[in-house]
Amino acid sequence: MMKYSRIHAASSYLPNRQVTNDMLSETLDTTHEWIAKRTGIHNRHILSDNENATTMAIAACKKLFDEADVLPSQISSVIVACNTSGSVMPSIACQICNSFSIDSAFALDVNAACSGFIYALSIANDRIRLHGDEFTLVVGVDAMSRIVNWKDRQSAVLFGDGAGCVLLKKSSTPGIFAIDCGSESTGASLLKVTGDVHLQNNCYLSMQGKEVFKFAVDKLSSCFNSLTSKYNIPKSSIDWLIPHQANERILDQVAKKLALDPNIIIKTVKNHANTSAASIPLALTYGIDNGKIRPGNRLVLQAFGAGFTWGVAAIDY
Repeated sequence: MMKYSRIHAASSYLPNRQVTNDMLSETLDTTHEWIAKRTGIHNRHILSDNENATTMAIAACKKLFDEADVLPSQISSVIVACNTSGSVMPSIACQICNSFSIDSAFALDVNAACSGFIYALSIANDRIRLHGDEFTLVVGVDAMSRIVNWKDRQSAVLFGDGAGCVLLKKSSTPGIFAIDCGSESTGASLLKVTGDVHLQNNCYLSMQGKEVFKFAVDKLSSCFNSLTSKYNIPKSSIDWLIPHQANERILDQVAKKLALDPNIIIKTVKNHANTSAASIPLALTYGIDNGKIRPGNRLVLQAFGAGFTWGVAAIDY
């Protein structure tokens, strides 16, 4: 019998501390109107001093276990997408296993920047289909505030912190039925963290905004078209598009380029800014919790990230 993976549960975590555009305008040469017009962002959640990527990931997972009918001991794999871990080792995946007493699990951290969650989802899907796992836990988490230069108007307004997780379950019917990930041979210098984190204290994110914007629109459009063509997915069958929440203008341009109804695009960037690998599971959880995403809906997830990386997945929920 063929084995497939389906989404069984999802959860998320956002830090309590919030920073609005008006608050940023007190220290930066900017205004709420300037930020909102160019990005669609109004607010972002920022870690407190005693939080980090690991604590956010654990908080999201705890909420999931509290709400789902699955025990941590039933988890066979834990795969975490993150590019801002506060420690070199152990991995966040192993720290999650330690926190919830998950034994004998395949535990792995993945760094594909903002595409990381779809990369992690691809590995988790393979763990179920090829290795017979019953349940896999997939986490997207990033502490972007730790690598942002808060004196740089161009980048400081764009990012926030957060975590989201999805529990996949083995099924006899397809859930994740199409998924592709990849990278480009250009772009490494256009979006990166400068400096050497082992030698320097101040290693900040830098970005060539116009070039990144153009790549994002082009790649999100082309990978959508490639996936729907490769797997014969009618555009009309898609109920929700859940893209990486980087910039509302990017999402609007992609919808226009693909001739998609903008009302099927789930947008949460207004409320928490760009949370990198956490943005898709945050948007997914938002859609589920608010009754937008319902059983039987067809979802397309898509992302782009530093590298450049990209990923796209089609899921029957």
